[in-house]
Amino acid sequence: MKSYNVLFIIVFNLIICIHQAYSQNNNEADEILKMINEERKKAGLTEYKTENSLQNAANQRVREIANGVGKSTALKDNNIQFSSYSENSIIANMNVNDIFNQVLKNNRSLILSKTFTHAAVGVYENNGKKYWVMMYVASRNNDITREKLDIDKERKRVTELANIARKDNRVSSSLILDSKLSEAAQKRAEELIKLFSHTRPNNTSFITVLKDYKVEYTTAGENIANGQADADDVMKSWLNSPGHRANILNGKFGKIGVGVFEYNNTLYWVQIFTN
Repeated sequence: MKSYNVLFIIVFNLIICIHQAYSQNNNEADEILKMINEERKKAGLTEYKTENSLQNAANQRVREIANGVGKSTALKDNNIQFSSYSENSIIANMNVNDIFNQVLKNNRSLILSKTFTHAAVGVYENNGKKYWVMMYVASRNNDITREKLDIDKERKRVTELANIARKDNRVSSSLILDSKLSEAAQKRAEELIKLFSHTRPNNTSFITVLKDYKVEYTTAGENIANGQADADDVMKSWLNSPGHRANILNGKFGKIGVGVFEYNNTLYWVQIFTN
């Protein structure tokens, strides 16, 4: 019985020692963010918002820095969408006030940025070293959490925005969302992860997918994109590109198919147009 008690004490002490080797200090993180927002208020700017998902990303990122990880997946891992992002990190055994003063001196532009809408701070201590990270995110439509992909919703929104663009540019006809054409576009979206091109992975033109899905046409066009967060985002990209814009505004096209496919946290988008 005594041997069991000794074993229990040894294991218990080991757990305590491991626990003390590293720690995540959210109180200090909260204090830094509070100081950042107070500085913003002095400058007449709105406070940075934060959310649990962004705080989790900051906690992950500061641990990555401690482990020497340069390229982070923290934002993707926590399902965060953004139009722009920046961070600054410090490795120093300083108190909160000293860290904030250093950030204010070296990264004042981030603290007082009019671009970013959300921020979070991560603090991590490991083997006698203290790591700090400040993450700044510009949200899309004031939201940083990406919703679960709804293909039908995105298809309808892409079509709606395409028709708004056509109307604004005095194109007389509207595009009709076609189910068979959308099946072909969906196939193309899935193919883009293998080859991001208007050439298909089997080395034929994109137009051969229309034959695969028995789509009749006399003229056709295709737009592709990847990395955009939603229909609004991808339509903005396409309309800012002369070649893609020309397809959207082409009065010879009367039908549209839309495909969107998610792979490795990235969305791949396709528009196919026919007469």
